[in-house]
Amino acid sequence: MKSLTHKFLSGIFVMATLVLLAPSSKAVGLSWSAAGVDWTPGNLTQSFDVDSLNAGNDVTVTISGNTFFHTATGTNGYVNNYVDDLPAIMTDLGAVREQNNGNPGDNTTQALQLFIDSWNTLSESITVTMAFNYAGGVTVPTFNIYDIDFAGEGGFQDEIRAIYGITTTGGTVFATINSTGTNAGFVTVTGTSIYGEFGTADNANSTGLFSFAPDTRFTSISFVYGSGPNTPTSDPGAQWVALSDINWNPVPEVGTALGCLAVCGGLIFGQRRRQRAKN
Repeated sequence: MKSLTHKFLSGIFVMATLVLLAPSSKAVGLSWSAAGVDWTPGNLTQSFDVDSLNAGNDVTVTISGNTFFHTATGTNGYVNNYVDDLPAIMTDLGAVREQNNGNPGDNTTQALQLFIDSWNTLSESITVTMAFNYAGGVTVPTFNIYDIDFAGEGGFQDEIRAIYGITTTGGTVFATINSTGTNAGFVTVTGTSIYGEFGTADNANSTGLFSFAPDTRFTSISFVYGSGPNTPTSDPGAQWVALSDINWNPVPEVGTALGCLAVCGGLIFGQRRRQRAKN
């Protein structure tokens, strides 16, 4: 019996150690097409509860900065086609349509549409932040940014100026930008930024162009969207990108594993002391 008890406690001890050392647990995702996932058109922030193992909301998406988004009552040339206030989850707007092979009726891709009616200067931008509600943070956050393109001389040029995360220790970590990523031929990568080179390139998105170290634990990830270096200095015009589904790996809470280690360690130590005393 003593041997079995000792083996059982030792097994629990090993399991708790593995949990403590594991960088993350199962992957979790926010899918814009999933049942129950909604974004109130025009809202600048929305929270989502998509992880059944985590109490409360798991991720909050917030948009800040020069948020001159298209509205259903707007006056630009797109108003007849795009009737919702934006941001909104959509399948038939510019950035999303380009991911559906140019067919607005091909609703295979839904995304959060970020349609800016008009910025007035190159310095204007928005910041999109994905904040994660996990005590241990998350690792390997992944997402895509659709339709980073260029309208040509005199028109807009999309630029993702920075992609960065805030770690669980409060530090700022910039994503590694890979100039030879999947879609590097459709965009230009320089420093920490990605900007569009083509106006109708269906593959003008961020796939394969950025990544974070797999063991870095984050509380939030952000990207800055603005106008590229070849945009007119004033009145860049309407432009848009879209945010894809978001995926991440929650990190197990350290406190629970440490508590289990302490209890199991104490029981094993106590049992060994009693055994020695009897011998």
